[in-house]
Amino acid sequence: MRQKDICFMPLGGAQRVGRSCYYLRLGQSNILLDCGLQRINGATCSPDFRSLLTSRFMESMQQLDHVYISHAHTDHVGYLPQLMQMAPQASVYMTLQTKQLAEYRLIANSSQQGAAEASRLLSNVAPVNYLQKIKQRDYTVTFFPAGHIPGAMMTLFEYAGRKILYTGDYSLQSAFGLDGCWLPDDLEVDVLLMCALHAKQPYSVRKKNTLPQRISEVMSNLQRGQSVYLQAFDPGRVLELLMALNREIEQSGQVYPIYLEPEAMAAVHVMESLQLPVLQQNNYSSFYAGAAHPHVVIGTKRKEQVSWRYRIFGNAYTLHEDYGEMLSFIRRLNPRQAYLVHCAEGYYGHTVEQELMRDAQCRTQVVFPEEGDIYTI
Repeated sequence: MRQKDICFMPLGGAQRVGRSCYYLRLGQSNILLDCGLQRINGATCSPDFRSLLTSRFMESMQQLDHVYISHAHTDHVGYLPQLMQMAPQASVYMTLQTKQLAEYRLIANSSQQGAAEASRLLSNVAPVNYLQKIKQRDYTVTFFPAGHIPGAMMTLFEYAGRKILYTGDYSLQSAFGLDGCWLPDDLEVDVLLMCALHAKQPYSVRKKNTLPQRISEVMSNLQRGQSVYLQAFDPGRVLELLMALNREIEQSGQVYPIYLEPEAMAAVHVMESLQLPVLQQNNYSSFYAGAAHPHVVIGTKRKEQVSWRYRIFGNAYTLHEDYGEMLSFIRRLNPRQAYLVHCAEGYYGHTVEQELMRDAQCRTQVVFPEEGDIYTI
């Protein structure tokens, strides 16, 4: 390996979704991008650190220098407490909102003892801000908003005259009252490390399955006098729906009550205890039969348990870009190389690579890396 080489190695979440974790070598610096987990049939699957420790880069987790967490979804941050125990010397970077959301998710999915340990470890994380630039020993790093969920960030590395951008999960469209991802118009990227969920699914197009569209449908029903029941079986979905709906109601100038069933309110209380305000004046912890219509209830009831008076919406929406948006993002940056990870399994028709090969204006070489393989850039 030459002194100025960049090396990249997926440890999880390469050509599948789950346990996203990617090793990056810049100079003498050992870096991890995200550290997620995946649960399959009750078993917890962690990143493949064994492949890393049998590579030429590291013999011990004590040699890990830096960890960058893109956002607080479990498949990107769920294994972080275990990593911090294995590599206590490594500096961990994420935004303040990601830290707060990650702490909530880790507490919600842990035993009391595990939750206390996760909270203790995350207290050592120094949050970063968007547009903040940090000079490390071998490289410089800058953080940009990624959209997707509150606190999500893209990470730009500058090393040996080259720029490497790790997107994490991102959104081009607005959600939660947040704009989509933002990068400088004049940014030139040499290497793109991209979470590309639909890179092999050209027929993935946005219909009525995004969060903004779901909230728009809810608001349309409320404006017609129709009360709505929002199913949210995951605590994270409770927070996503409540935050987005509160923002939309505030912007509309109307007053629509939102009632939270006990399981939903429990998730909100945890977030409030972490100093991340969620509740608004129109949010209530209990529902009573005489409540004014129209209103919203967020809870975990099955369809057959909900009164016929409600329009029911499930929580099957996506916060990811679709195939066309992903293509436009790559074309805009026009990097020399794009390593596409976090790809949904299954192949339908053709891939982003084949699409870009037909574009005479695009210089990008597309790579679909496999877990455990080393790529020298």
